[in-house]
Amino acid sequence: MEGLNPFAGGGGDSDQLRAFEDDMLHWTLHRGQDGRRAFAMPLAYSTADADVRELDGLTMAEYATRQGWSSPHLCWMIDQACKDDYGGLAGDISAWAGIHYFACRYYDRRLRDEYPTDTLTWPGGNQFLVDGLARELTSEEQWLQTAVVGLSAEGAAVEALCIHAPTGERLRVRAGSVVYAGKLHTAPHVVSGLPTAQRQAMAQLTYVPWIVAAVRLSEELADVGLAWDNVLMDSPSVGYISGRHQSPQTLQHGGEVLVYYLPLVGDPAMARKQLLVDDPQPWANRVMADLTRVHPQLPDLVEGIDICRWGHGMVRPSPGVIWGPQAALRRQPFGSITFASSDAGGLPLFEEALFAGIAAAEHCLHELDMPYTTSLHGMP
Repeated sequence: MEGLNPFAGGGGDSDQLRAFEDDMLHWTLHRGQDGRRAFAMPLAYSTADADVRELDGLTMAEYATRQGWSSPHLCWMIDQACKDDYGGLAGDISAWAGIHYFACRYYDRRLRDEYPTDTLTWPGGNQFLVDGLARELTSEEQWLQTAVVGLSAEGAAVEALCIHAPTGERLRVRAGSVVYAGKLHTAPHVVSGLPTAQRQAMAQLTYVPWIVAAVRLSEELADVGLAWDNVLMDSPSVGYISGRHQSPQTLQHGGEVLVYYLPLVGDPAMARKQLLVDDPQPWANRVMADLTRVHPQLPDLVEGIDICRWGHGMVRPSPGVIWGPQAALRRQPFGSITFASSDAGGLPLFEEALFAGIAAAEHCLHELDMPYTTSLHGMP
């Protein structure tokens, strides 16, 4: 729509945008000496060439400075991308991770015919996948509301101490192999005997707190420009989505839900202390102040705001996290315990979590000497 493109005025902004797009296209198409893409997803398929991996030692802001990019609009766009996927600004994020955001998906318009891009979503979100995974399990095989609070290696097996939350009942379970799919910062508190070097590698990860707010409205917004994903200039948020864009027309009943996402990109430790304050009203006020800038009628329509506070919402790929010397330690199994989450790779993306889960499951099958056909073809 007219007035929405910050680069529409031409001049230096547009020139730098074109230079940026050309550079990202170069990295999108670049292949290393091993024949692998410079920036692949999952990241394990990316080239091992040193001249590409050394980008993990820079911040994205340092890379932009080296390229001569100083346009305020372009710098905002790069910051927005880093904030959206990684919970930090360009000065916080590895240049390898920052370039990966733009170069891993063939999104450049010049590649539209050769690499058409499609987005697949389900009305139920990822719950669709969870339901599919659980479909073949019996009720005895589904342990719901049960927390694993301790894991200890017992020879070739693992003993898990579990607590059933509703009753407080304690259970001890022995398993031949275990996939630890929790956030890695919790592993040293749960896994007994974890080597010091591996504990330190996990402790060096930074986790970004988030606020997610669902703003419930009495009726749909009539704004013509409202899309599924809406980004605000000069906002601390990464924008908001309209819930009705994920539902068939027949499921709409006149209301509206706007879901607003706010990563707390400053000092994560200080932000977590702020999240622990009981009163949610200041957070609701911040959400409303930001949204009312673009939807002045909003206060008259709000029926309620549900706020979820995520103290460790996502791992931040700071310089060195992805390919640094301690990265391999985070991915390394400990006895019969294999670690699986996006934290293992360092990019907080669904595709990375899925890959880590499959790799961990296959490692367990290998350890148990059980036959399987790999789903991870062409690995280095």
